[in-house]
Amino acid sequence: MLQNQRSDLSKSIILSSIVRRQLNHISTKAGMKGSFKRLVTVPFCLFVMYVLLANPLGAFFKEKAYGNSGEVVPDGNAPGATPQAIARFDVVPYQVFSGNFEIGVIAFHINGIQRVTFEYETQTGLQTIDKTIMSLNPRTGVCEYWTALNASDFKDGAVIVKATVYPNNGIERELTLELYADSRKTLIGKK
Repeated sequence: MLQNQRSDLSKSIILSSIVRRQLNHISTKAGMKGSFKRLVTVPFCLFVMYVLLANPLGAFFKEKAYGNSGEVVPDGNAPGATPQAIARFDVVPYQVFSGNFEIGVIAFHINGIQRVTFEYETQTGLQTIDKTIMSLNPRTGVCEYWTALNASDFKDGAVIVKATVYPNNGIERELTLELYADSRKTLIGKK
């Protein structure tokens, strides 16, 4: 409670100085002087601070909070309920690989990451792998969520890997990576 009051007080101080400076600038450009300037400035500053701090239109402009599957989270005030996970593959796309190839995702969220799900189609069907903790990827030397692909599990050609990052509370992020499997050396020839 005290933290919220302190936060509101600091907001009002910052807002009042910003509003006062802006109105000062406008009134100077318009040629307002003396008591007329004060007569306009004070009510305007109070009105702007009321609208920004009390937020009478808050219900109208309120942002919805989303959960892991895109559903609206009941507690929209939960810290980090709305932000989307930050994530990227730690792999150069369109690479050709012929043996084992470790692919990784670096992911962060204000509420932490619940899991990263890797999905890709092999010759035997759809593979889904969940990773719940970051560990050291031996290929990159980076602590990340990673899994290993084996080129012999795929037909030579394009391999599409989809990674979905699920935060503990927030919006997931989907990533797509395209690589090329070449275990039979049909893409770049025999060496």
